Amino acid sequence: MNEDLIKDLGENYHYAKTIFQNKVEIKKLKAIQKVSSIIEKAIIAIILGFIGLIVFLLLLVMGISLLTVYLDSLPYALVIFVGLFSLLGLCLYLFRGALISNPIQTKLYINIFGKNEDE
Repeated sequence: MNEDLIKDLGENYHYAKTIFQNKVEIKKLKAIQKVSSIIEKAIIAIILGFIGLIVFLLLLVMGISLLTVYLDSLPYALVIFVGLFSLLGLCLYLFRGALISNPIQTKLYINIFGKNEDE
C-alpha cells in the first residue's frame, strides 16, 4: 500500500511538473507573439511615417512655391510658412499629452494587456 501511494505521488508529481512546464511554454509563446506584434506595428508606423514625411516635404515645397508666385516674394512666403509652422509647433507642444502621449500609452496598454484600461 505504501508503495502504491509513493508510486501515485511520483506520477502525480510528474504530471504536475509537465503541466507547469507546458504553462510556462504557453506564456513564453504568448509573450513572443505580443512582442512580435508590437514590433510589427512599430515597423509599419516607421515606414508610414517616412512616407508621410516625404509627402509633407513635397507639399511644403509646393506650398512655398505657390505662395512665392502669389506674393511675388520668396522672403514673405518663407516668413508666412515659418509663422504657420511655429504656431503649429506651439499647439502641438501645448496639447502634446492629449495628442501624442495618451494615444501611444493607450495603444501600448491594449497591445500588452489586450484590453482598454478604462474597462
